[in-house]
Amino acid sequence: MVQQDDRRLLSQIASGDAKAFRALVDAHAGRLVTYVTRILGNQSEAEEIVQEVLLRVWQKANDYTGQARATTWLHRMAHNLAIDSLRRRRGQGALDVEQEDGPPSERPYELLAQKQRASSLSDALSTLPERQRMALLLRHEQGLKDPEIAEVLELSVDAVESLLSRARKNLKQLLPEDV
Repeated sequence: MVQQDDRRLLSQIASGDAKAFRALVDAHAGRLVTYVTRILGNQSEAEEIVQEVLLRVWQKANDYTGQARATTWLHRMAHNLAIDSLRRRRGQGALDVEQEDGPPSERPYELLAQKQRASSLSDALSTLPERQRMALLLRHEQGLKDPEIAEVLELSVDAVESLLSRARKNLKQLLPEDV
């Protein structure tokens, strides 16, 4: 149902419907920012990239063919722009990583343990090869299925399954048992 709604929204956006565009933004922008932030490690840069994705959606909604789910199409654009940004950044030197503070908690020890687990996971993810990390993020954070991940990463479904398997194996070796 969501897929049909997204297709309808994109059709309306192609006709210049600003309300449809707002609905698409509300439905997908947050998840795209989360995904791109995980790739880049910098939320403000991720927000800029997602703005570029949304600008492209507004300008090129009529290019959407409907062959892939709209979420796949959006993630593909976000992924490509994020990878381009990483490549430019690597040419400039060290990567900047922006950390966010978690919400306040009445149980400080529990919050500390959660932050430590999250930090361990983030550190382990950052050591994975890029494609393994991307496949895991698309699967577990973005909820995409293997064929959608394959389309975003421009790989076969078998290659995605292999990437996910290797990524999970590598994470298991890198992470303490309590994470």
